[in-house]
Amino acid sequence: MGLYIVAVVILFLLSPHAIACDSCKSMEGPVGPAISDKLSSTVQSCKGLEASRFSLDRPSRPIIQGTSIGEVNKRLPFEAVASNPDGEYISYVFEWWENGMLSDSESTGYVPPDTQVTTYHAWHSTGTNNFVRVKAKEIRTGEESFWSYKYVKIYSIPQIPTVYAPSSACTRRTVTISAQTIDNYNDVRYQYEWGDGRTVTTGLLRSGQRNSQWVSWNIPKTYLVRVRAQNSQGMWSDWSAAKRVVVRNCK
Repeated sequence: MGLYIVAVVILFLLSPHAIACDSCKSMEGPVGPAISDKLSSTVQSCKGLEASRFSLDRPSRPIIQGTSIGEVNKRLPFEAVASNPDGEYISYVFEWWENGMLSDSESTGYVPPDTQVTTYHAWHSTGTNNFVRVKAKEIRTGEESFWSYKYVKIYSIPQIPTVYAPSSACTRRTVTISAQTIDNYNDVRYQYEWGDGRTVTTGLLRSGQRNSQWVSWNIPKTYLVRVRAQNSQGMWSDWSAAKRVVVRNCK
């Protein structure tokens, strides 16, 4: 027994971290109080090495491909792909987060490693705190990769404004032009185009609030008036259909 302890001490002093883990396990018995603490530390190091080797066999962190910006309530495509050192089949777990809260999740079927999978998701609120995260899971061991994240800015677009305008007007006389639109998520402003190169842009207003502007023309002709809306996220609607205003000289 004494010779065994001496041999163990020599091996430990010469190469404490090169001892094979199988040898570490054999040293976990009662070898004496003088070296028990050092041996215990070495055994724990070996166990840590075993855990590290096991973690290296887990699937790789998935690569996520997809848009970084999208319109609210529209389904957006996302793709993920990961490798697996073991060559075993893997599945993908997608989690969809909306305004910092988990809103939905889904798991794919098992596919060979390095096989790209595609799924779709629609966010139902605007902002920049929306993201998808994905991890891969091995079929045999259940080992999971680390999460991958992709943030997506979700925006809304105002509806094309409805424009209210007279069909005719007199030169140098003011007429009222009004516009109204809806954006379910943001305030809006209006930009009017009077048909003679002039424009006017309002400040932000509540969605659905009707806005009125006053305009006059000095030259008799037909003017095409149109309006578009911009929300507080900076997104523009399309221009409205042009309203024809025939301006004449009036007595």
